[in-house]
Amino acid sequence: MSYTRAAVVAVVAAGLALAGCSTTTTDQPPTTSASVQPSAPASQASSAPATTDTPTPTPTETPTPDLPNAATLWKNARTASTQQETVKVVGKLVEDDVPMTITVAGTMDGRNSTLTVTSGELSYTGLTVAGKGYVKGNAAFWKNSGADDATAKKMASKWVASTQTNTEFTPKALLDGMFSEDLNWLSSASVRVERTTLDGKPAILLADRGTGKGTGQIWMTDDPDKPLPLKLSGTDDDGSPLDFTFTEWNEVKPVKAPPADQIIQP
Repeated sequence: MSYTRAAVVAVVAAGLALAGCSTTTTDQPPTTSASVQPSAPASQASSAPATTDTPTPTPTETPTPDLPNAATLWKNARTASTQQETVKVVGKLVEDDVPMTITVAGTMDGRNSTLTVTSGELSYTGLTVAGKGYVKGNAAFWKNSGADDATAKKMASKWVASTQTNTEFTPKALLDGMFSEDLNWLSSASVRVERTTLDGKPAILLADRGTGKGTGQIWMTDDPDKPLPLKLSGTDDDGSPLDFTFTEWNEVKPVKAPPADQIIQP
């Protein structure tokens, strides 16, 4: 089960885009107002997964009684996911030997959303509200964006307004990337669909029991016709670990713009 990190790594670049040219704005006074309205829909380009050339295995999977086969379950999950309005996704992975944690929560298209990224010593949070972007990073983030030590420390205590929004990495973009990958693995002899539990609750498990790189398992809600992803765990094509959780389907509360006296305008 291949799940590329390409879309995830793009989040760091998206964070820098949110920052814009704001490292030169520390002498500007805070704004006096902020509004709350939706922003533009998210771009999907950055979340397209990488594919690898692998031979198509002979379909041998025998579905568990009352459960569909892997391909049908995957199709049902893709359809069910696109019909939801909000979700919270937390991803943990390793990029260039550096642990990375990404949390994105909000509307599927990112019109109202929060994106938090921690990569090594760098961390930042981006808000998309009212068609506007706001980013708040720690001093290490701003230094990495080009600020000097004094400016980085000052900016770490404020939200910086940006013309950029959370459009490069949204719940929909992430799910589109996951569901658009090569589906040959679904017919592998090592793939199984079975009933199990997750955190003490009934769930459906779609598991690739293979021992190579790019294998893993996905837990879904216990509804074969409309299953929603709950957890993805496994390895990427390079053997690096991946762990994603999907919670708060249709339960994520809207976010508001930061207080006006905490915003720096570029």
